[in-house]
Amino acid sequence: MNEKLMTFVKNYWSYYLRLESKFLETLNYVEFDKDNFSTFSFEYLNLLLSVCSEIDVVGKMMAHEKNTSFKEEDKYNNIYKWWYEIQDNFDVETKKLEKQETVFLRKETLIPWIDFRIEKAINKKGSDYFRLAKATKAKTPSWWTAYNHVKHNRTVIDTESKKVNYTEANLENVANAFAGLYVLEKAFMYSIPEYEMDKESVNHSKLFENETDWSFPIKNGQLSINKSEKILNGV
Repeated sequence: MNEKLMTFVKNYWSYYLRLESKFLETLNYVEFDKDNFSTFSFEYLNLLLSVCSEIDVVGKMMAHEKNTSFKEEDKYNNIYKWWYEIQDNFDVETKKLEKQETVFLRKETLIPWIDFRIEKAINKKGSDYFRLAKATKAKTPSWWTAYNHVKHNRTVIDTESKKVNYTEANLENVANAFAGLYVLEKAFMYSIPEYEMDKESVNHSKLFENETDWSFPIKNGQLSINKSEKILNGV
């Protein structure tokens, strides 16, 4: 296996697969179905916090990969800053990250980063800052907003929904968070030229690839299968 890919698998992909395993255990109690999307629990809360925290880690790593002046350890480098660095640098088959689609457990098409675009602007003091792109009416993913509500103010009652914020740690937000992390990690692997040759040696995702090494991304809402790919065993 290519050394860069091997390092990524060891430091990031293997942990992602362990997070997947934790989610798969929850299917013994809650079926993945739209009727259950609002179901919340402490287990979903733990998963949402863990997955979104890893998204922040992976996003910063990817930003540094494309711009070495970006400091992963800088606490002020939030999602707007690292997304600005990666949003145009990790296309897969000419598709931007915000257009990447996934199919969760072969049931539900998810586009976790849809409409998320960041632009650089200048404030009144002449300093750069980052904001949602106005021209495209960009918006922050709702599942990421839910993550911040749960992380910082989980016992506060939301003024609109009249519900306590921890109810946002639900099946729908957890599924979309997994899709968001999966899109980032797959995009990074596809940015490694040798990945096409080495991908058979990488354990597959059980949430999005399902026993066969499915191609990424999906096309026209359908998964594309390379029949010549050999079956991979997950961890």
